[in-house]
Amino acid sequence: MVAPMNTKMDLLQFQRMMIEEHGEENCEFDSVKRIAMVTFRRLDNGNIAGFSTGRTIYRDHESERIINEGETWFCELKQNPKIPHQYFAKAILKVDAGFLFDLKKDQYDEIVDTIWENHRKDIESDLEIMYVDTIEERATSIADERASEYEAILESSRKEMGSYREKMDELGSDLERRTFELRDMEANNQLLNERIHDLEQEIELLRQKNTELMTDMETNRHRTVRVESRPNSESIIRTDMNTIYSSKFTGSRYKVRFTSDMRRMIITEDADGEVGCSNNVIRLKGLNRIAPFDVPGEMQSESSDNGRIVIELG
Repeated sequence: MVAPMNTKMDLLQFQRMMIEEHGEENCEFDSVKRIAMVTFRRLDNGNIAGFSTGRTIYRDHESERIINEGETWFCELKQNPKIPHQYFAKAILKVDAGFLFDLKKDQYDEIVDTIWENHRKDIESDLEIMYVDTIEERATSIADERASEYEAILESSRKEMGSYREKMDELGSDLERRTFELRDMEANNQLLNERIHDLEQEIELLRQKNTELMTDMETNRHRTVRVESRPNSESIIRTDMNTIYSSKFTGSRYKVRFTSDMRRMIITEDADGEVGCSNNVIRLKGLNRIAPFDVPGEMQSESSDNGRIVIELG
């Protein structure tokens, strides 16, 4: 039995009558206020739920009637105490063909208006799909769109792969170059280490020679002191490698010349001479290369009346 309606259906009264007709005459008004007509669909997460005025409505597992996907029911809503905008639906009356056939025209129109207002966006979306020229054309259109998208993605992937290959080639070339550089550096380091070892040995030899030279110089210094302690000697004394002494050397500067065979050295006092004299000692740079020094001693010499002294070098 369908509840009678006058000029316009009062949904609240209709809900009350539906409850009375199905054995829930003693329900409280607060419970009646939470009755709604809900269409259930499967969500992306796999759950079946409906929506009404911003509320998410799930099936109440304690409901005696089973709610399936795609069905519309008048339901009693119970609020989830943990989530304020979430409700659980207890099925009361299924809205199906038998239900709609029993309605009067004004009741039918009122329900249609209510469904249109509450589910307008979903209905418009469904109508848009329904009125595509043909399912085949729609499928072909979607397939073409997807094919174009996949082709674009594939082309983009090819370009990215090409770019990656170029980068890999560059990295490979750079790695090869750096490998050669590293090998060259290792070879150079080996050469440097060998050179350092050779230099260390040369330095050690130089230290030994320097020690010997310092010893010889100290010995010659003592000999020179002994020779220079004879101020009245007119002999020419070779005191070390590049130094000669004589009491005859009384001037401050001397001119020094060598014979062509480099066997004699001629010394003449000259104020403009290139060699200086101090304390009867003349230092001749390079003398040791011409007449290598052995030990201090007297050198053979001859003096002339004009002050020229000729010294035998060997």
